[in-house]
Amino acid sequence: MVPAICEAVKHKDMKRRRYAIGALGYINERAAMPTLEAILSDESEIDYFRGDALQSIYQIDSKRGLSYAAQYQSQPNTLGQYAKAVIKREPWLLLPSKE
Repeated sequence: MVPAICEAVKHKDMKRRRYAIGALGYINERAAMPTLEAILSDESEIDYFRGDALQSIYQIDSKRGLSYAAQYQSQPNTLGQYAKAVIKREPWLLLPSKE
């Protein structure tokens, strides 16, 4: 299932893409990390997709998620808000990492 979701979320016009990105974090499978990191680092992505990717990364690997959050926390947009929430470990982040 994870490879299919990873392939689908590469398409920026995918319907319900945010749910799919979130599902990758919920499934908590490391194989999704390259796809999520690509979304997060793509500055042409809409900020909330990047924030969703950051949240999913944090759910899969909290240390890596915190590292990325530190990098993006000063962004004056949705991504920055997500990054600050990751750093504060806000309860709406859903699931803790397996680590």
